[in-house]
Amino acid sequence: MLSTERFRPRNLEEIIAPDSIVRQVREWCQAWRGGEVTKKALLLYGEPGVGKTSMAYAISGEMGWPIVEMNASDQRNRDGVRRVALMASLYRDISGTGTEGLRLILIDEADNFFEGRGRESGGDAGGLSELARVLRVSRNPIVITMNDFYEFRRKGAAREVLENSMVIEFKPYRRKNDLDYRSYRQRLTRRLQQIGEEEGIRLSQDQIQAIMDRNGTDIRGMINDIAGMVASTADVMRRDTKKTPFDVMQSIFKSGNLDVALRSIDESDLEAEDLVMWMDENLHEEAKEPDDLASAYDILSRADVFLGRVSRKQHFAFRMYAQEIAASSAQFIGKRNEHFVKYQFPSYVKKMSDMRESRNTRNSLLMKFRMLCHMGNEAASSSLWILSELRKRKRLWDAIASWLHISDKEEAFLRSQ
Repeated sequence: MLSTERFRPRNLEEIIAPDSIVRQVREWCQAWRGGEVTKKALLLYGEPGVGKTSMAYAISGEMGWPIVEMNASDQRNRDGVRRVALMASLYRDISGTGTEGLRLILIDEADNFFEGRGRESGGDAGGLSELARVLRVSRNPIVITMNDFYEFRRKGAAREVLENSMVIEFKPYRRKNDLDYRSYRQRLTRRLQQIGEEEGIRLSQDQIQAIMDRNGTDIRGMINDIAGMVASTADVMRRDTKKTPFDVMQSIFKSGNLDVALRSIDESDLEAEDLVMWMDENLHEEAKEPDDLASAYDILSRADVFLGRVSRKQHFAFRMYAQEIAASSAQFIGKRNEHFVKYQFPSYVKKMSDMRESRNTRNSLLMKFRMLCHMGNEAASSSLWILSELRKRKRLWDAIASWLHISDKEEAFLRSQ
């Protein structure tokens, strides 16, 4: 069983979320239990990994309602929704396992519903309209989760879904200086310590802080990180630790032996493409003579030629050739750097990652700005600077940022403009 499944919250008390969210969820559950339902569905939206699906399972555990799940792997067309969700929504639980005879229906990742009507749309014709129908006739509570709420709102049948749903943004905190943020960090620290203990490892405060900082609000990612640490610990007990890229660079440049270098590569997870980028980033630190550097780069460029053939012709066996050629480029360094070298992570990868994150943040801001001003994409893009100016008017900006749910990353992006 996956670690994320084993450590799912069993009730609402174990959910790491603001009290206001848990209170709203409980009120919705009690409305179903008391027969005073005004909203058939509970719609939770937010970043991946924050606990939306776990909230549904926590409701199931606390209320004693068996859960019927329609996830992203199920077909999302009219027939698929009718077969899974509609049938489950019309009939109460007769197994005796559910209180009040209710069952809980989970529609996971609902923003992935398509509205196209042909095969080119993925065959999901009519799925969203059928989901709206399910909400009209359902005799059972429904939880709908999604990541991209704003994109979902643009779809034709989404309006009826939203009218029949209690909509909650599942966000553990708004700002890093509010009470929810401090509560979130404290509760999450205790939970990660508990998971570590159950997995048989003791996590230091520094390790827990690093895991939280690396994953942001992605609790699923944090649990997977701990599972990875457990697996690494087990690997150490069974065999030697895998070589890191820094170990590989040390073997290639300092051993002076190609066989040792190739063995080190085999004992690492470095792909040929990654190896070439690491070599490219660090060659100039090891080869101090211009002629040596030119010779080494000439050989490294031949490795890149083979990688091009892998890409163009799908001849994957050429990866091995590229790997060996790249490692051999260090053999052409006549005068090596005899001092310690702090090997650097490939700047190209970091730049691409930063650019991708910046682009995603800008697109998210652009989408919210379009909705605020009812603009087209081109007009909103050329006017996005207005948000940067509005930041200078604190009271006005606080109201706008709250209404648009501006994240810390999006605000940092605006500051940089």
